[in-house]
Amino acid sequence: MKTLLKCTISIIIALLLASSVSAQNTGIQGRLVDRNTGEKLVFVNCVLSNPDNIEDVIAGMAADTNGMFMFRDIPKQDMVLSFSFVGYKKRSIDIKASELGSGVLDLGDIGLEPDSELMDEVEIIALKDRIVVDSDKMTVNIDKNTASTVNNVFELLKKAPGITIDNDDNLKLNGKSGVLIQFQGRDMKLPWKSMVQILKGMPSSTVDRIEIINNPSAKYDAEGVGGIINLIFGQEKNQGWNASLGGRVYYSDLVSAMSDLNLNYVDDKWTSTLSFSSTAWGHKVGSYSERKTGIGEDTIIFTDVSDMLWKSQNYNLSFGSDYLINPKNSVGFYFAYSKNKMPEQSNPHKSLVSTLRNGLRIDSLRNESITGLSNNNDNYLLNLNYLHKFDSLGQNLSFNFDLSMNSSSDFYGSSNKYYNLLINQIDPYKTES
Repeated sequence: MKTLLKCTISIIIALLLASSVSAQNTGIQGRLVDRNTGEKLVFVNCVLSNPDNIEDVIAGMAADTNGMFMFRDIPKQDMVLSFSFVGYKKRSIDIKASELGSGVLDLGDIGLEPDSELMDEVEIIALKDRIVVDSDKMTVNIDKNTASTVNNVFELLKKAPGITIDNDDNLKLNGKSGVLIQFQGRDMKLPWKSMVQILKGMPSSTVDRIEIINNPSAKYDAEGVGGIINLIFGQEKNQGWNASLGGRVYYSDLVSAMSDLNLNYVDDKWTSTLSFSSTAWGHKVGSYSERKTGIGEDTIIFTDVSDMLWKSQNYNLSFGSDYLINPKNSVGFYFAYSKNKMPEQSNPHKSLVSTLRNGLRIDSLRNESITGLSNNNDNYLLNLNYLHKFDSLGQNLSFNFDLSMNSSSDFYGSSNKYYNLLINQIDPYKTES
């Protein structure tokens, strides 16, 4: 019996280990090619998503230099596999959980169709590779047909290999944040929200090529740790002013409103941005509770009533400017101010404790308290910077001066009143005498 028991346990353990290994080896692979020519397509964006919500990304990657992709250790569930690439129509493939076994699901060659719907005529001036891979960077050449499929430069970035942008306009390069944007090799040290507005205000036709550096040198701080995206503009570079204005109002017990204004200016020497946003928020919360403890006539009743009103006001102002003295020298500054304010408000609270004695009389204790509070915070930030580039290898000298100031004032106070009430003065189930 002991021998049989040991054999049974060994078989169960072996099956569990085999099942675990099988689950870990579950994967999907394939090869991306041009549907018309059969030519391999490199660095195509490949994304696995939840079929019920395409924005719910399970895994993502870019095809290699042979057009091959492979997802490993993926869950056994229904998924959608999507492909997007510069100059080609987006394609999606439904993957069923039943198709995923213990090994790798090979989809073979997957053809993508060139996106030529918006092309009225074809004019061939010169032939150049769509994507050029060097030892230190990858260059994506933008033709007129590709540029015509989107409205602005920000939308154009979504088509570049390895770049993903979510619904909140947050950008990642190969899954990493902290990406530095450059114009013609010039660092754009601006708040990301302002950078988004600048990119959305630029027509896609102004970009000649996009240079992507996945592993920048140590000279770049946190702003470039996730990679560098350098936009190279053609002769029709967009210059001048861009502006945007937005707002939102919603109601939940009280009216709340949000608004923002962005103003940007770009030319060969200057890049400037001004942003302002404000929020007025309000919320009302009321509660009532009643507890009884005891048995029969020996009972204590606890009653609590509260009304809370919360309000806050927030203001944010930022202004930054960067000036290119020459290709090797640039100076800039950035100023930001934020104010968070909670106006003075009072939150009343009432409580009642009643003791029932033989059903003849009620001794009651009532407490009325009012809590008052307010706060006011001001934050200032100033940055002055200078950059000198020695050569094209990344050697540079930079100076940064940062000054920050914070001030705050807070108020908190409360008052309490207690009452002793008899049975002919109070109903124990109410809070008013």
